[in-house]
Amino acid sequence: MSSGARPPTSQHSLHSGVSMLNIFLKSHHGQQERPEFIPFPWGDGNQTLFHNSHVSPLPTGYEDE
Repeated sequence: MSSGARPPTSQHSLHSGVSMLNIFLKSHHGQQERPEFIPFPWGDGNQTLFHNSHVSPLPTGYEDE
């Protein structure tokens, strides 16, 4: 039984590649512009059907700004 370091396997290489891709994508995640408000065809047109105050715009802007 040897106690030395083993050469990298394809599973190790795949894990490293996916990890680097994830780091790259997460670093560019928050740099997109927020979309402008477009009235919705239901209700008063101000809120989406499933409204989220962090990502869904209102006529006056976003709720968290």
